[in-house]
Amino acid sequence: TTSEERAARLGVLEASVDQDFSDVRRLCKRLQGAILHSKADHAARCQLLLQK
Repeated sequence: TTSEERAARLGVLEASVDQDFSDVRRLCKRLQGAILHSKADHAARCQLLLQK
């Protein structure tokens, strides 16, 4: 392979790695949101139980 072909292949690889990273970051944000949401939900339920 010429160095140009190798560079092109590297560029494609880097792009797909970047894509994977942003997918993972998005997933982490969604998970964090879900965790915070369920924590808030849990706290609200505890408050209701304590009020009874």
